[in-house]
Amino acid sequence: MRIFVTQPNQLDLIFDGQAFGYPADLNPVQLQAAALVGCTAAVMERYAETAELDLTGTSLIIRWSFGSEPRRIDRYAIEVSLPAALTEVRQAAVLRAAQHCTVHATLEHPPLIEIRQV
Repeated sequence: MRIFVTQPNQLDLIFDGQAFGYPADLNPVQLQAAALVGCTAAVMERYAETAELDLTGTSLIIRWSFGSEPRRIDRYAIEVSLPAALTEVRQAAVLRAAQHCTVHATLEHPPLIEIRQV
């Protein structure tokens, strides 16, 4: 099984007789978490560039918990550690910017998901 990026907003998954291995042994739940924390970090980085802030040493840790009926992730928690050199006002601004990630918005306002045979 292979995944191809065929357009900016399209991935094709093809069954080709080979076992599918996730990148770095990540499973789908971990990949979703990676997408969320990666998007969050990217938005923070873009804001920092615009505001001319140095985020060297910043770290983000994402954790999640599961819900049931249906089985799903029911909570994400992202812990952000920012450089102490940033003022409290700048730290608050970076954290506000972090909430503007597209993946975050998608999870808060879920898209319609259609599965259909073609």
